[in-house]
Amino acid sequence: MSTLAEVAPKALERESLSKRVADSIRAAVLNGEYQLGQKLREVELSKSYGVSNSVVREAFHILQGEGIVVTDPYRGRSVFNIGAQEARKLILMRTSLEALAAYLATENLDTSSKTKISQVSRKMKSFKPRTFAEWIDLELEFHGSVWKAAGNDLLSRQLHHLSVLSLSLSTLHIFKPQAGLEDVLKTIPTWERSQNIQGHQLLAQSILEGNPQEARKYMILHVMGDPVYRNVRREFFQL
Repeated sequence: MSTLAEVAPKALERESLSKRVADSIRAAVLNGEYQLGQKLREVELSKSYGVSNSVVREAFHILQGEGIVVTDPYRGRSVFNIGAQEARKLILMRTSLEALAAYLATENLDTSSKTKISQVSRKMKSFKPRTFAEWIDLELEFHGSVWKAAGNDLLSRQLHHLSVLSLSLSTLHIFKPQAGLEDVLKTIPTWERSQNIQGHQLLAQSILEGNPQEARKYMILHVMGDPVYRNVRREFFQL
């Protein structure tokens, strides 16, 4: 019979392997390599990654918790799927909660949070993403620092879930069907250098200055600054 000392390293190794597979599938979904609603076959993925079926199942479990993978008793597992109306609701829910998080962050800001937000916003200025998933990782790092500053774990969990779904390239294509990956990657760095509302600099500045109303405003403009969101943004947020 195996001892705890013998079992623990194997469990950690399996957990690490499952996480790496989950990270890879997540990146493929965010980059648009897997389309919305595309079926994910366990056997094919296990062969592709050179891992056991159980490792792929554990990776699916991780991604189901994030809403990226969904399970249907008849169709099996697939990438999440939303239509235009659901995507509109998704972006509105995310924006509403992000605005709340930015507002709360200014009220609860401490030295550690200030340092983290400052560091990530500076990193944004020089960052040149090679893939869409790389940009999303840094995007989530910035927003995660704001969520942490807000001091509400439930809010953080909800926002992480909504953000990953709304930031995928496939979701973006619902609003901007012609948006090409290369164009998106070239545009992102210019937002930071030009103080564009879709960047993070004005938002970070308002939070660090402790201005809750400005932080709320710039968060809304950051998330929904693209012209394709203008009408719905004005309707719901009067901005």
